[in-house]
Amino acid sequence: MAQANDIDAILLENLADAGCDDDEAKNILGHIKNDEVPLALSVLAAHRKKLLGEIHDDQHRVDCLDYLVFQLRKGL
Repeated sequence: MAQANDIDAILLENLADAGCDDDEAKNILGHIKNDEVPLALSVLAAHRKKLLGEIHDDQHRVDCLDYLVFQLRKGL
């Protein structure tokens, strides 16, 4: 776990927890360090969009399974 006084480590840990790979996290951190916050926000928004897409894909799979279970319980 990062120490509270090591902001880079805290940011990298948070980005890893959010599912960013090492390259993506270092890219975002680089933008922040270079005072390119709009670019960092753009990368973060793209990552968020990707995560939401994965959630929607998983929800579709769950819905398909639920439908199959429903059909099986009612006897197809």
